[in-house]
Amino acid sequence: IDLALTRPDIHFRFVSDGVEELSLPPTADLFLRASDLNLIAANALRISTPLHLSEHLMAVLSQPAEALTSSAKMRLIVNGRAVRDNLLLKAIREGYGNFLKTGYFPSGVINLKIAPSDIDVNVHPRKTEVRFRKADEVFTFVSNTIRSEFAKTNPRVISYLNPTHLNNQSLAFSA
Repeated sequence: IDLALTRPDIHFRFVSDGVEELSLPPTADLFLRASDLNLIAANALRISTPLHLSEHLMAVLSQPAEALTSSAKMRLIVNGRAVRDNLLLKAIREGYGNFLKTGYFPSGVINLKIAPSDIDVNVHPRKTEVRFRKADEVFTFVSNTIRSEFAKTNPRVISYLNPTHLNNQSLAFSA
């Protein structure tokens, strides 16, 4: 599943005992790939926020009512690599604010591309964990972006947010 999410532009097939169990045709749309894998519903929050020329955040996330008691259906991709990262999971939960019950997680995909110099992938032998050089900036950017996009699609959320801290949000990952 993770590999299919990191490369939605490639056709993936899963064959077991000569029977095709899963076929994922190529697509340019992360939302379609996540939907094909049953990670998100049709009313998912879609985020595409460019940071700089080569850095951006793309995400498709479930609505709060569809949250789960586990983060098992939350996929994290950093620079084309599927990872598990507590900082990103906390940033996602922070972005949802009080709209997620304690201990619940949205489902979906976060795809973050940043400058390679701003990330250390040599934290775990299998390269499934990462360390951000500017962790506080990554956390703030991800949580504020989710909160802002969530407010755009859910007008009742606006009273919960302080819109002044969301305006002109920018982040420079480069040293």
